[in-house]
Amino acid sequence: MTPEEAEQVLLNDPADGGVQDHEGEERYVEVGVTDSMLVLVVITTQRGESTRVVTAYAESPALRDFYIREKGHI
Repeated sequence: MTPEEAEQVLLNDPADGGVQDHEGEERYVEVGVTDSMLVLVVITTQRGESTRVVTAYAESPALRDFYIREKGHI
């Protein structure tokens, strides 16, 4: 994954995968697609006014199905 791909997911109306607590820090799970239609999971956190990408990775079959259910397409 590249930083550009993670940013594309966030800009392309991702599905909300919920919130995780990591040592007191809220982390937001977003499942979405890049401009080339690659489905990725992007984990973010808020730092002041900024959104920081913690990690991004390729989706599992279950998360791909979740995205299709939420958005109706890829």
